[in-house]
Amino acid sequence: MDFQLGIARGSTAVITVFIHMRARPEKRREFLQTILAMTEPAMKQTGCLRRHLYQDTRDEDSFVMLEEWETRADLDRHVRSDWFHILLGTRNLLQEEPQIQFSLFSHADLLHSVGLGLGSVDF
Repeated sequence: MDFQLGIARGSTAVITVFIHMRARPEKRREFLQTILAMTEPAMKQTGCLRRHLYQDTRDEDSFVMLEEWETRADLDRHVRSDWFHILLGTRNLLQEEPQIQFSLFSHADLLHSVGLGLGSVDF
């Protein structure tokens, strides 16, 4: 897996990974057991800030995993880890290939977004 992320020197940023997955209805339970069993150990990896699994309220087979990583090096280590390979191994439990999206959010981006929604923001 190869991707480019640009981080300005001196900025503080969080790398966010969104993984959308649709389980096969007959494999949903096995999929959930596998994903949930690996969540806590994966959270202990260096640089993992958050990892959450969300289930669509209108489609019980549709899930989104949200991960946040402190640095690109931390994410790279994760992608090479056994835990990530277990995640990739769940593909046979899915209706289709997972959709993976990488995003980079700096603290300045976050403050700008909040400012756009609320008017001015003073700290």
